[in-house]
Amino acid sequence: MAVIELGSVGARRLQVLITFVARRPASRHKAAVLRAPRRLVSAAAWDHRDVAGGARERRGMMRQLAGLRGRLAAAEEALAGALAAKKQAEQAFDAVSDQFDAAERALDTAREARAQARRERYAARQAYERSSTALDRLQRRVREMSERLERMQE
Repeated sequence: MAVIELGSVGARRLQVLITFVARRPASRHKAAVLRAPRRLVSAAAWDHRDVAGGARERRGMMRQLAGLRGRLAAAEEALAGALAAKKQAEQAFDAVSDQFDAAERALDTAREARAQARRERYAARQAYERSSTALDRLQRRVREMSERLERMQE
């Protein structure tokens, strides 16, 4: 707020006008200066208008503050609800994650068992092939020996 040393009513009027303009939003500055009162108003009247304007401004700010406090309370309640939902979702995720880990362990165990069974199957096939080959040899030898014996007996 600017203080001008002109003396008496004119200075007070100018001081109040500058205060009035300083309190308005930027878009209204020019309009407020251009709409200055044409007739001279006493300092007491300006003081009354200034006090009334200040009271209106305070009441408006109090209403805004009450509204903001209400919105803050609603936001805090929403935040508390979101926090509770987040905790519940985390618990559900942890439970499902534990089930998934157990399923992965079971899958790993099943894969190990399958690999072991595959190795045993391969070993059994190999043993079968060796046994089959040995049997074929023995059958051939028995047949050859039998034929020899039959030829010898004739």
